[in-house]
Amino acid sequence: MCDIINDYALVDCRRISFSVVLKLRVLRSIQFSKSNTCHTFYPPIMNPNSRSGLPPGYSLHDGYVSVPDYLHLRSVSGLSSKTISQANAVSTGSWYGCYITYEEPGKESLPIGMGRIIGDGGWYFHIADMAVHPEHQRKGLGDVILKALLWKIHNESPEDGEPYITLFADEAGRKLYYKNGFVDSAPGQLGMAWRA
Repeated sequence: MCDIINDYALVDCRRISFSVVLKLRVLRSIQFSKSNTCHTFYPPIMNPNSRSGLPPGYSLHDGYVSVPDYLHLRSVSGLSSKTISQANAVSTGSWYGCYITYEEPGKESLPIGMGRIIGDGGWYFHIADMAVHPEHQRKGLGDVILKALLWKIHNESPEDGEPYITLFADEAGRKLYYKNGFVDSAPGQLGMAWRA
């Protein structure tokens, strides 16, 4: 169950552990009882089917951008460069992905933002490749992508367990992630990367 009420998501208590593992900061918590059912308000998780929050000309899509568009979006948004072979594995090695296109009147639709989830579909989910073309930043598009990814995890992960959601945040993206409930995992945990 997830409904948006006054900028907060209404989450059934059977799924409260979702927010704890996600390390969501509770912006406002209101609990009430009705027929022995407890509810708590958390930051919103957007249903991508509503397509709300997008400015005119923008569209959110399930799936993955083409390999050339993937490489281009990573490059122009400041992410590290990848090879064609690495990019070819994105769609088959991901649990879910989405992207945003922009269409100017009379022109072809172009992908301008993307994000994906790497995971097992059971309990572990890692958000990766969050990128928005610089010419389209500061319009809330990264927020739309992130909320769509979180909505997918929330609605398709098993209800009898706690999903564990991680990401690596560069300096530019931290504000977006904090706003959506992520917190630094240190000092309890520290992200590490292997270097050969």
